[in-house]
Amino acid sequence: MTSTHQQQPEESKEEIYALSRVTEADLPELFTLWQISFASSRWHTLSFPPTIDPVALEKWYIGRGTSLLSKPGVQSFKMTDRRTGQIVACSRWGFPSAQAGNANANANVDVTDEGKEGEGDEATKKKDVALVGMNERLFDEVGATLNKWREKYVKWEDTYGKYLSIYQDQRG
Repeated sequence: MTSTHQQQPEESKEEIYALSRVTEADLPELFTLWQISFASSRWHTLSFPPTIDPVALEKWYIGRGTSLLSKPGVQSFKMTDRRTGQIVACSRWGFPSAQAGNANANANVDVTDEGKEGEGDEATKKKDVALVGMNERLFDEVGATLNKWREKYVKWEDTYGKYLSIYQDQRG
């Protein structure tokens, strides 16, 4: 007995997903992904308590994201599901950049998104301060600790991942 149903070949991941750079227009959608991805993170919930106005938090995130998109040495990428158009993952990376600072001083350490470290971008710092209810002390301490680790373990020539956000149902 022969079947009249022919099994369709499964789509490859390359056909389903598109990798591209994050743009300013992506930031509102990425805010939702960031919130969901880090909702169970103790650092996230302590830095951004549930008492923070959600509209203010989104405005802070978009302002910070906009600032980071223009920083030398920082690149953000998104993975979009071609079938739905939904952004399903995002990552931010640090790259060596002559514009980011003195290569001999391991200068790309202060172009991070995890806190107001070192002599970082003043406009970014001002946006951070504007978020009422944020635990700035914890946020700053985590950022400073990450910078110390980077200064110790990351060479200027290295590329390093800063974070990865992905929807739970897209993992695997």
